[in-house]
Amino acid sequence: MFNENGYEVRKKVISKETCEILHEYYKIKIQNDDFRFDKDNQVNNTINMYGDPLNDAILKWMLPIAQEVVGEELYPCYTFMRVYNSGDRLKPHVDRPSCEFSATIPIYYDEVWPIFMQYYDAEKYGDGNESVDGVWESMNKEKNKGVLLKQGDMCFYEGTKMNHWRKPYHGKECIQLFIHYVRKHGEYADYKYDKRPNLGVTNNEPGVSDFEEFLFND
Repeated sequence: MFNENGYEVRKKVISKETCEILHEYYKIKIQNDDFRFDKDNQVNNTINMYGDPLNDAILKWMLPIAQEVVGEELYPCYTFMRVYNSGDRLKPHVDRPSCEFSATIPIYYDEVWPIFMQYYDAEKYGDGNESVDGVWESMNKEKNKGVLLKQGDMCFYEGTKMNHWRKPYHGKECIQLFIHYVRKHGEYADYKYDKRPNLGVTNNEPGVSDFEEFLFND
């Protein structure tokens, strides 16, 4: 299913031209104030979009690829797009049940930004009472070079088990699209469509506290 590091990379899943169209689409949405602004959540002061119909169409279109990677039938759950800015970082965390299997796809960037991931080792890093920065520093000392993705590449991983994070971004802007699935016959099957009536529905977006289940607290 995945390599020994717990993830699989697929190259050029989305073409450069399609990424450029998506980038223009996001810019129009932002110009029309059709987005969510992150406050006191995973990455503060960032623009994001939950369950956008076009993004969810990509989620559905990628279902056969996701099922090939996982080796099981899956349900699509939801998409999440975020615009990262200079200095933004992603704290170590695992994801909520709707993200049983996840993929991150760079749509636009002015500097390549690696994502780091590894299975969480509670014996080594503690039970979650340590500070984020302390555990983050420990993890960054590991021989973990991170995963480098180019525009349109996809990194697939088990979101509920793989601890993943990013160091501070040194570019000006990076747009990532995240797609999420659950096993069709698994324990999280009832999270199909993220418990929405259908894909593309944005008016029952989960609350801020529901988006990600952090392993560590500040």
